[in-house]
Amino acid sequence: MRSAGKMAGGRGLQSIGRRPFRTPATTVAVLLAVLVSSFPQSAPADDLDSYRTAVGFYKKDEWKLAAESFQAFLKNHGQHPKAENAKFYYGLTLVKLDDFKQAREVLRGFVKDYPKSRELTIAGYWIGHSSYFLDDFADAEKELSRFVAASAQDPLLEWALPYLADAELRLKKPEAAAQHFQRALDSFPKGEMVEDARFGLGRSYELLKKLPEAIKAYQEVAANRAGSRAADAQLNLGDLHFDSGDYAAAAADFEVFEQRFPESPQLAQAQFNRGSALYQLREHVKAAQSFDQASKAEKYAAEALFWKGLSFKAVPDLAQAVAVFKAAYEKYRDQPLAEKLLFQWAQCEDRRGGRDQARQLYVDLVGRWPKGNLAHESLYAATLAAVDTGKVPEAEALIARFDKEYAASPLRLRQEILKGRLLMVRPEHDFAGAAKLFQNVISASEKEGTKQQARYYLGYALQNQGQHAKVLEVTEPLTAQIAVDKSLTEYAGVFVFRAESQRALARAAAAAAKPGDAVPADVATYAAVAVMSAKKYLELVPNGPLTSQALAVAAMSEALAARKEPAQQYLDALRKGFAESPEFERTLLELGKLAFARDDYPFAERLYGELAARPKSPLHAEALADLGWSLHRQKKHLEAAAAFGRVLTEHAGDKLVPEAAFQRGIALSDGGKTADAQVAFAEAAKLPGESKEVFLAGWQSARLLGRLKKSADADAAFDALVKRFPKSTDGDKVLNEWAMLHYDAQNYARGDEIFRRLVADYQQSALAGNARLSLAESDLIAGRTEQAKTQFIALASASVPVAAGAEKTAEQKQQASVLQQRALYQLIQIELGAKRWEAVRKYCDESQQRFPEGSYRFENDLSRAEADFNLGDFKGAQERLLALKARKDQPELRKAKWFPQVWVMLAEIEWRLRAHEAVAVTVAEFRAWDPKSSLLYQADEVLGRSLKSQSKWSEARTVLQRVLDDPNSKDTETAAKSLFLIADTYFWEKNYEAAYKHFLEVDIRYNFPDLQASALYQAGVCQEELQAWKKAARSYDEMLQKYPSSEHASKARERLEFVRKRIASG
Repeated sequence: MRSAGKMAGGRGLQSIGRRPFRTPATTVAVLLAVLVSSFPQSAPADDLDSYRTAVGFYKKDEWKLAAESFQAFLKNHGQHPKAENAKFYYGLTLVKLDDFKQAREVLRGFVKDYPKSRELTIAGYWIGHSSYFLDDFADAEKELSRFVAASAQDPLLEWALPYLADAELRLKKPEAAAQHFQRALDSFPKGEMVEDARFGLGRSYELLKKLPEAIKAYQEVAANRAGSRAADAQLNLGDLHFDSGDYAAAAADFEVFEQRFPESPQLAQAQFNRGSALYQLREHVKAAQSFDQASKAEKYAAEALFWKGLSFKAVPDLAQAVAVFKAAYEKYRDQPLAEKLLFQWAQCEDRRGGRDQARQLYVDLVGRWPKGNLAHESLYAATLAAVDTGKVPEAEALIARFDKEYAASPLRLRQEILKGRLLMVRPEHDFAGAAKLFQNVISASEKEGTKQQARYYLGYALQNQGQHAKVLEVTEPLTAQIAVDKSLTEYAGVFVFRAESQRALARAAAAAAKPGDAVPADVATYAAVAVMSAKKYLELVPNGPLTSQALAVAAMSEALAARKEPAQQYLDALRKGFAESPEFERTLLELGKLAFARDDYPFAERLYGELAARPKSPLHAEALADLGWSLHRQKKHLEAAAAFGRVLTEHAGDKLVPEAAFQRGIALSDGGKTADAQVAFAEAAKLPGESKEVFLAGWQSARLLGRLKKSADADAAFDALVKRFPKSTDGDKVLNEWAMLHYDAQNYARGDEIFRRLVADYQQSALAGNARLSLAESDLIAGRTEQAKTQFIALASASVPVAAGAEKTAEQKQQASVLQQRALYQLIQIELGAKRWEAVRKYCDESQQRFPEGSYRFENDLSRAEADFNLGDFKGAQERLLALKARKDQPELRKAKWFPQVWVMLAEIEWRLRAHEAVAVTVAEFRAWDPKSSLLYQADEVLGRSLKSQSKWSEARTVLQRVLDDPNSKDTETAAKSLFLIADTYFWEKNYEAAYKHFLEVDIRYNFPDLQASALYQAGVCQEELQAWKKAARSYDEMLQKYPSSEHASKARERLEFVRKRIASG
């Protein structure tokens, strides 16, 4: 659409003008006082009279006589004390006579002759003043600049600043001029140079292209109606505002012109221009009124009516527009504007829905002006009307006529676009074929408008093919053009389908992100531009046909970017204006899914709940299911079960029923309703079909029966499940759990039976190896050690089976590794129990070689050290143990139950090697590492032995007593040994009574025959040393009776015989 343009009017830049010189009254008074008071009282009378005469003439404004008198005085009395003042005022008098050249010469001489004069600065002003009026602007600029810089408070600045600014303006220095004009206005807001300064400021701003500032300056000039420049300034104001895009101000300016200057010959021009400004402001009704006023002048009548019609068209008041265009066409049908009037008439009919009538008017125009400028455009418009109304045959006929009569028309490519559109609207929806036509148009056309239209439809065609990135690429130029050309709002829909494509790209990017991560940058970017696109449509067409779609995509995009509040605002707008639309329901569902994905379950519940309250919605079943999920995640398990249950009752045949039935059971189970959950699963398991949810329901039903201790029912349920789904991919897992159910019930025979079935039926399963391992461990537990060992040996070299020709996956290799490591570990444990130390070494070394980073590598190192120790390789054992100890702070080893044995065994080896200091250090390190270790007492026992070996009897007893005090040592052999050692320390100190007491305690408190026998024997020895022969005999006798096979038995008999002889001898 054409935009209204203002009528051209002359407007020239005017100089600020020069005013006659007039010194301010205050300055005159001061100068006269100086003239009189400065004259010396002792001066000669003739000199004084001559000077006073000159002053008198000056006072009476007799400038010529004053000049002659000052000149004569200076000639006759050049060295007189008053010569300075005389020369200064001689120069001023010449200024009054407009003899600027002579005045400048005299004043420049004054400045040179009297460099210390108090009038030096003022003289500088008048020199600059004279240069300005001599059009010597370069010198004026320099001289006035010096004055302005030196005289911040001088009254003459009122003139100096504007003259300096105008000189700068003439020297093409508008920026400096603007500064000085502004300073003049600021310093002398009510001075006589105000109007000139303000007008000059406006002129400076114009040259600086600062239109807003220029407008302001002209406004102030125009405000003075009596001013000679008011009218021109007012018209200039309107033009400048219009040119700067401030159409409101322009309209106001032209309206003021009408009010202030109603008799001006430029009145009609101002009215037309006001209509143009109002048109730009979209105040089309007012614009129509102004154009109507302008149409009263014959000069502007046809053009003004044309724009009046366009104004009504833009309202849009198409009925009035049709009336104006029709009447104007009929009145001016023989004028050059008639073709345009008919075309606009047809367009208005077209836009108000009279597509057939409009098509006829377009055809009439082609018939009347077949060679006219609008003929081919009218035929195109007629074709467009046919395409839009789905009249394919008529459209094809018009296209054929166009191709025949206007083959060279600039619109021929637009006709190609219409052909593409026909391909898209036909039943076959040939989007690919249409896209090719549109692409050809873009490539062939040199007209941006045609390219943009092709881009619009190409974007639509590509979107329907899922080519979203391409949609954005091809439509970008169109969106940029719409931004600057509001007439293209008919293509505003491009922003909606761009938004849809941008959202599609955001969703694709979001799908690639890891759950729980922050919103990826590309998702946020695509979502943000999608919202911007939707908002752009809403700005361009607030109540357009795609408003609900724009609001929906904006809401969903904001939600995709995790911008909850803006998303809700768009959703609220949808709810308010389009509550019954499919877009609103779709947005509720989509926002619910996004909220759910971000764990915002309360918000998801609200959204799904609102949609679930719409039972007639096609999305109702999905909403109920998702509502159930949202409630379940909030641990509102029973409410979730109810929501899932509604899917079953309200949508019995829906595809979501199996899932809902299964999830209902899950919700009940999580809600603590185990029995109800089992029933729900059992019911779900009876649903027809082979869906995964039905299978899982049967599995859960069997599982819960097990938890309810209904083992027989659980066994039957598992059996039924396996029979119904004999080829399930999870069958091995079901069998594994079924077997474990019996293991947990200590029904190992039945469990092993099922494990054997797993091994037989799922040989390729990773669980088959675990089943074989469980069967082997069952043999081990049952005491069938050799049978178990045979199976472990086989498992140690077994691998996870794979399909023929297939490579093992990393997961399969890992599964085999775990299985083999466990088998080797069990072999090591078997050999440890049997104390077959060489075999222990063998399996430990094999495990280390095959699995250097294996799960059991450190514990196996301990077993290897134990084997070395028992085979006498103390140094080898020590090295392994020290290496293990170096890893003491590794988290996994700190938690290992076996690791404390490292310290105990290391201390034992160090004792064996008689490295007593090392023993003390090791035990101290152990205590620091874990002062609460349950095995610390064992290390203390070694330390006690070490101290005893060093004859540190008291220290040894202290440590050994710590062993006895440790609750972990209660009733252990280590405790018995420690008590024995305490007794022995007393013996070595020859404290036989204390030794006797503690030896007896060993026999009394513990049940370890070897130690008890030794303790009783040593008790007898103590009594011998005390010469308590009867007690000694009793100890030996008791020892022989209780422990006749003890290693000390023979010695006890010898000592008993000797003691009895002593007793007999008295």
